[in-house]
Order: sequence, then structure tokens, then C-alpha cells
Amino acid sequence: MDEKTLRSKLKTIEINDFRYFPETDSTNTRALEWIFDGAPEYGLVIAGSQTAGRGRAGRKWITTQDASIAMSLILHPTKEEQQHYGLFPLLGGLAVVHTMHSTLNIQNSQVKWPNDVLIDRKKIAGVLLETSWQGEQPLGLVIGIGVNVFPASILPPDIAQYPTTYISQHTTMRVDLYQIVIDILSQIQRLRKFLLSPRFLQSYISSMAFLGQHVVLENTKQFQTTLRGVLHGVDEYGQLLLKGADDVLSAYPTGDLSLRLA
Repeated sequence: MDEKTLRSKLKTIEINDFRYFPETDSTNTRALEWIFDGAPEYGLVIAGSQTAGRGRAGRKWITTQDASIAMSLILHPTKEEQQHYGLFPLLGGLAVVHTMHSTLNIQNSQVKWPNDVLIDRKKIAGVLLETSWQGEQPLGLVIGIGVNVFPASILPPDIAQYPTTYISQHTTMRVDLYQIVIDILSQIQRLRKFLLSPRFLQSYISSMAFLGQHVVLENTKQFQTTLRGVLHGVDEYGQLLLKGADDVLSAYPTGDLSLRLA
């Protein structure tokens, strides 16, 4: 991926400015720094390769040159959107899934709450949301997205921490890194227009992995114990809805979700 071609491609969508790095430690780190320097709405940071990318809960996400995508999109949420920050990582994941469906004809991709995209229960993309603050005032937020595209993007198991796969393994269509970037960004902008409406929730829930199945939720902020129940979707704040053995439906803002084995 080179800056000149990327600049030309980005002219087709609403990206107000961008910064390209042939290699960087973390696009999210660069984007957060840019926010303090006055980054615009829909400012984009993108890297050819990323050596110290972050996943949720401090996990590593490393991307390789010409085999994967590492980018971070800067948003300045409205007052109303600020009440629903939990929807933004969902927005990033759903945009990736819609790109898989519409651009690459990969119909079996799903979102794994809160921030992963799966194909055949293997991780193909991850999303990390981070917010820049000045005191109690939010200056902007960053949606970091990493996508495995070609075989060289697959990480060793000790780094991946979850079975992984890559786009070109699941489609017979021509795979173009630039086009995937453009389509994901376009989908974010399209989906954001109805982010706070039931339409967004319906679209997200219909794309969820493990929906209606018995799941395990670990590492929640409310509880030290492992939770088990049936996955019922998400609420208007992006919280996971889980129905426990007591038949009570409860909402959880954080946690690591996995399929419960019989």
C-alpha cells in the first residue's frame, strides 16, 4: 500500500484528512496524538504495517505489509452520540461485516460482541475504540480496525490468542486492499447515519455470532465470576443481553464472549 495510490482512492469518499505511515507502532496511538493537535472529523490514520497494535484488554494486534489492514478513524461524536459510546465498536465491526457481504460476497461473516469479526468462528478482524479526553470533556474518539487479508497476516498462536483466518481464503473475487479500506470507511459513514435508531440494532443483532446459543461471558466489570446464559442480542447502549438460568435478561457493558461447550 502506497500513499500516492491511497490519496487518489480516498478522494471518492468523505475523508477530510489522512496521515499515512509505511510502518508505525500503533495507528490508534498516532490518531490519539492527532486529536490533541486538532484532527478533523473523519480524519484517518493508516499504516502499511503496524508493529505494536493494541487489541481490547491490552492484547496485541500486529499487521503485516501488503497482507493486512491497520487503520484508525477519528470521529467527533454529537452530544446525543456521546450517551451511546458503547455502540461505536459495534459500528466498526458491523461495517467490516457489511463490506464482506457486499464487496467480497463472503456471506458467513459475523460480529462477535463487542469488537471482533469472525468467519467460520475464526477471527478475521478486530476493532478497538479509544477516546481522547481533556479533563471530563471528550475531544474525540478513535475506531481502530485491523483486518487479515492475505495469508501472511496470520499471527503465531501465542500472539493471536484466538483462531484466525484471512479474507482471500474465503472468496473467489479479486481482493484489493485499497478497495476494502474504502468500503469499510464508506460503510461506517453509512451506518452512522442511523446509529441511534432501532434499525442499527436490528442490523447488528442479525449479524451476531452465537445469537440464541448458550454462551460464556468472562472478565466483566460487574462480576468476578464467569457468567453463563443464552445470548439475546444487545441494547441501545451496546451492552450484551444475556438470559441466565433464572430466566432473567441482564445487560453487560464489557466482557469476553465465547460459545459454551456442551
